[in-house]
Amino acid sequence: AQLDEHIVVSQSNRRQTIEAGDTAIYELTLLNNGPQPSSFAIRFAESQPGRWLAGPIPDVLLQPGERTTVTIALTPPRAAISRAGEYQLTFVVNADAYPQRQSQVAALLTIAPFIELKLGKFVAPYRTFTWWRRSVTVTAPVINSGNHPVAALVRAQDGAGVCQIAFHGAGVRQ
Repeated sequence: AQLDEHIVVSQSNRRQTIEAGDTAIYELTLLNNGPQPSSFAIRFAESQPGRWLAGPIPDVLLQPGERTTVTIALTPPRAAISRAGEYQLTFVVNADAYPQRQSQVAALLTIAPFIELKLGKFVAPYRTFTWWRRSVTVTAPVINSGNHPVAALVRAQDGAGVCQIAFHGAGVRQ
């Protein structure tokens, strides 16, 4: 934390763990401890948390000695782009009446992992089996739409038990 004597910031709930798609709520209490009325602005030092805001954080006009609490809601989407793990958040507070000053407070947001595996549509070319052409290659993507790497086990069998099935992995992407 980096605190200034004119721009005073306090924060509750510094550590939160949520599922992707849920909302983390942070409350920052601002105090204008300086001699002039000022418009206080809150931003993130990092770019990622700003993408999780529903809208911009409004500026707050405070008179000298006045205090208010600002609620900031972050909602990482339930998607692969909301990677599981810990995110350091740094709230930076500036005030227009005190341009050379700022305060910072830190928080930690942990996004829990979720698994979402899908088997894509099978693609099989039209082939006629004969005694010299006795195999066919069928492709089907295994799609990880979760927010962390996962090992997948794929099994298949034919209903009659007369086919041999072999798997070949290709094109692994994160």
